[in-house]
Amino acid sequence: MLNRLILLSSILALGCSLIAAVLPVQAQDLAGTLQKGLNAAAPNELKQGETDPALIVGNLISAVLGLLGAVLLAYLLYGGYKYMTARGESEDVKKALGIIKDAIIGLVIIVLAYAISGYVIGAIAGAVGKQGQ
Repeated sequence: MLNRLILLSSILALGCSLIAAVLPVQAQDLAGTLQKGLNAAAPNELKQGETDPALIVGNLISAVLGLLGAVLLAYLLYGGYKYMTARGESEDVKKALGIIKDAIIGLVIIVLAYAISGYVIGAIAGAVGKQGQ
């Protein structure tokens, strides 16, 4: 298992370094290039200097929860792999089912965190909007 992890890490590092070696460096217009890239990557609400704090925090929370969802998916797949390769060994099956159970509990926590944060951000944005009128 550790050998596979080291091999995958090495392949990833080699791929990243090859991509970095191929990309051209244009230091003269670096600020303009970065601004174009940030404007292209930003959601429509944040383009061209839009700095609403509720949108920024909401997008940040969504990104973090999305990343946690991806980690959860990997954890769930790992539990499924352990279950499939347990070969009927009761101890290994119990460990695999524990991993899957933990992943499902994590999914519930992530969904609840997303719902609660969406409600709180909406309530704060609504309260700030009412005060500004």
